Amino acid sequence: MSARFTPSALLALCLLAPACCTTPPSAEEILDLGFRTPETTLRTFQAGVRGDYPRLEYRCFSVAFRARSVPPLSQFLYRTFRERELAPHLWFSVGVPDAEIVESIALSARRHRIVARSHGHEFELELVREDLWQLWAGDELLVDLPFTGESFSEWLRLRSTDRGVALKLSADVLLSDVLLDEEYAYWPPGELQQELTELRLIREWKIDSIGGLGSPPDN
Repeated sequence: MSARFTPSALLALCLLAPACCTTPPSAEEILDLGFRTPETTLRTFQAGVRGDYPRLEYRCFSVAFRARSVPPLSQFLYRTFRERELAPHLWFSVGVPDAEIVESIALSARRHRIVARSHGHEFELELVREDLWQLWAGDELLVDLPFTGESFSEWLRLRSTDRGVALKLSADVLLSDVLLDEEYAYWPPGELQQELTELRLIREWKIDSIGGLGSPPDN
């Protein structure tokens, strides 16, 4: 017996065809990804979808977005969330991989809105700026926290040198304000300093909400 398809099923298959043929991101494209601007974050998210890289997709979402999910969204749970909440929608499976930005608007200093369109589907992202700091000891992440009390700019100090010609940029963090792992908490300062390998002060744009808008209006 030959298979029969309804018009809506045939339309869905036609729409899904471009997504099935989507090529994964190249090595050069991967090197250009990041979260420094809202537009770059979208490109990073698209690369994650095209390459089926759930870890990369997960990193595109804000701390608040992950916390609002029920249960809270961990990297381990993200693939299940993706298959349940995102993948069934054509705006995600068809629209996201090669969408072009049609609207990019700063809502405030810390929030941004992007509308993107592809294959007759539009979707919207609202992004939030996250100011974070991280402390590493080799491969171990000891601290991963948002800035509190002070702004990112206040943590960074730009001042003239003694000669008054060149500028010096400096920053510091107060470790007594955070709870370090017990393995490190009682180490002598000199020994702890020997183990620390990286201090990162980060200002990144992350997806705080995402959803489909349907088909764009006819021009």
